Formats: sequence, structure tokens, C-alpha cells
Amino acid sequence: MPYQDQITQIDPMAAVRAVSETLRRMDPRLVEHGDRVAFLACALGELSGERIDDRKLFLLSVFHDIGAYKTEEIDRMLDFETKNVIDHTIYGYLFLKHMTPLRGEAEAILYHHSSYRALAQLRPEIAAYAALIHLADRLDIAFLHGKDAAALRHSEAGLFYQPYVALAEQNVPQLFAQLADGSYRQKNWDRVSRYRLSARETVDYLKMLVFSIDFRSEHTVTHTINTVSIALDIAKRFGLNKKEQEKIYLGALLHDVGKVAVPVEILESPGRLTPEQMAIMRTHVVETERLIHGVIPEEICRLAVRHHEKLDGTGYPYGLKGAALTLPERIVAVADIVSALSSRRSYKEPFPQEKTVAILREMETEKLDRDVCDYVCDCYDTIMQTTDGARSDVVRRYQAIKAEFETRKGMAAPQ
Repeated sequence: MPYQDQITQIDPMAAVRAVSETLRRMDPRLVEHGDRVAFLACALGELSGERIDDRKLFLLSVFHDIGAYKTEEIDRMLDFETKNVIDHTIYGYLFLKHMTPLRGEAEAILYHHSSYRALAQLRPEIAAYAALIHLADRLDIAFLHGKDAAALRHSEAGLFYQPYVALAEQNVPQLFAQLADGSYRQKNWDRVSRYRLSARETVDYLKMLVFSIDFRSEHTVTHTINTVSIALDIAKRFGLNKKEQEKIYLGALLHDVGKVAVPVEILESPGRLTPEQMAIMRTHVVETERLIHGVIPEEICRLAVRHHEKLDGTGYPYGLKGAALTLPERIVAVADIVSALSSRRSYKEPFPQEKTVAILREMETEKLDRDVCDYVCDCYDTIMQTTDGARSDVVRRYQAIKAEFETRKGMAAPQ
């Protein structure tokens, strides 16, 4: 995708906050658990005096259970005695490896429920990440169950790295006190404020936000990539400058993140939605606004939120009319419709070019920008060829994740 080396309009760590908030909307238990694990792991890492990359440890810890959203292990993972919850470590490892800037450190997630003995085969820094996350994970579960670090000392020999356990026992009263009063949250973001991300990493984390929705609907992810590609093609044709193209790229990328709040049975419904289901589906734009407002610049937020507005005021969520909708907003609206019509969805096969063009011609009379629609109709083949190329990389990565997950999940867990 273009621009990932030039993105300048988003605070880099805002991208991480946006991912965290999106996952929180899926299930707040694991995000809050991840925040606490990050606090504990980084605190123990500092106390150890070892040379550990604090930023990577923090981010790995925050997202260490991301695979649980796919593997339905959430309810068992927060038990004090955790057994047979290995699939989420595999899926989390694969997701971070194929879809995020943490690909070089992803192996730590595969091993974050393994005994310390199993870590000898890993690079020292990966072993340290895995050992700290494992211990911090169990410390947080002990905290939630009213236990202390001594409970971990009596665990199976070799399960944890004992020098880290000793540090935990010495410092757990003050660490648990900060968990209890919530002050760990400020310490986490004081830490985050010191981190720096490159432009490429910033966009990769925003993509991670979008890709994480695959835990609910793959159709949503491929639709988003299509929308981004179509919108950028139109923006270039209309001579919008690089800054405007960058905003369109980001707005289109984020336009459907609110679908994490829509029940999967509605997202994947095989037939026409009932009026009640459609009302729920329409809430996704308001949810998108809730997730990114104040995190993403306002102009980009509006691009994401207004993609279902229509020039005649019949759109949603705010019923805006033509004069209120900018050209970039009109472009994203058309791109969203073209992507939806031309793509396979749970309830339909891709519409042929003739049907898509006919629908655009009908809508351009009152609802969509006529000039934008004319361009898409006239250059449909070229636009879709570019879009197919943009989508193929994402599809390839998802296929790689699925294939490797199926291979690995039947293997014995690293012990």
C-alpha cells in the first residue's frame, strides 16, 4: 500500500491506542488484562537490570492474548489454573508474525505459556520477552484471584525463571497496590509517551486494527482494502495532492472499524437483513466515531464516519446533505459502494460490472457525486485491476495464517 513511509498526520502511539480500544470493544477483559501484564512485565524487566527493549516488551505484552479473539479460549484464560489454552498462543503468534510490526518478536507469544525450560532454544531476547510475559500473565491472574507471588514459587519446577519470581515476590505489594488503585494506567502511558514509531510502523499498527476485525468477518477486511484502493485511484484521477490522498487512505482504511460492535451473525448473515438487524448494522459508523474520535485527526475521522452519507440527505448517521460533504468524503462514499457491489459477501456473489455500473448511474442522480461516479463507470476495468492487486497480498497473508495454524494446532504445545 502507498504512503506508509510518509504518514505524518497521526501521532504514532495513537495508532497503538486505537488498536487497543478496538480490541477492548470486542472484549474488555483481555485488553485490561493485557494492560496490566504490560505494566508488570516492564516493571520486572526494569528491576532485573537486563538489557531488554522496553518498547517491544510493552507492545508484545499489550497484545499477547490477541489470538484469543479467534480461538474462543477467553473464558478459560483468566482462570487461576490455566490448562489447555494453547491455540490462542499459536494464532496470536501467526497474527503478529504476518500482520504487524512485531513480526520479528512474534515467537515470544508462541511461548508465553511455556515453561522456562522450553525457552532455551530461543534467541536470548525472545526468551526474556516470553519469560517476563508468562510470569506477568500469571501474576495478574493471581492478583485477580486474591493470591500473591508466593503461589507461583510453588508452581511446577522450571515453569518460571526463578530470578524473575524472586523479583516479583520482593516487589509484588507495591505492584499489586498500583493495579488495585489504577495508577498503573498512568504509568503505562507515561512509558508509551517516550516511545517512537516510524511512519511505516504507524501505518502497520493501523492496519493491525483493521486486520483484527477478521476475528469477526474476513469479508470486512477485504472490503476495506478494496475501498482504500478504489478511493486512492479516484483521488489521483481528480488531482488531489499527496496530503489529501494520505487523508483519504487513512479515512478509508478506518471506515469500518466500528463493525467490531456488530454481532457476527449480522455481519455474516446469508440473507437480507431484517429492519431490526439493519438498524444494528447502521450503528457501525457511530461506533467507528467512538473508537477513533480524539485519537485520529478530525478530518480523517469525518472521512471514516461519513461514508454512508448521501448528497440528498437520506444517508446516515447524521443525514448530511451535499454542501456539507467534501470531495474526499464523496470519493470514499463512492469507493465504499463500489467495493461492496463488486465483492463477494456472506449474502451475495460479486455483482458483474454491468450491474455495478447501472447502480452507480442510478445513484449519481441524487445520492452520489456525479463526476466521481462517471469516472468509476468509465474506468471500471482499470480501477478493479489495481484493486485486485492490492487485495491479493492481504488474502495471501490470511491464507498463510490459516494454513500454518491448522498445521501447528495439532502439535504438542512447547513445554
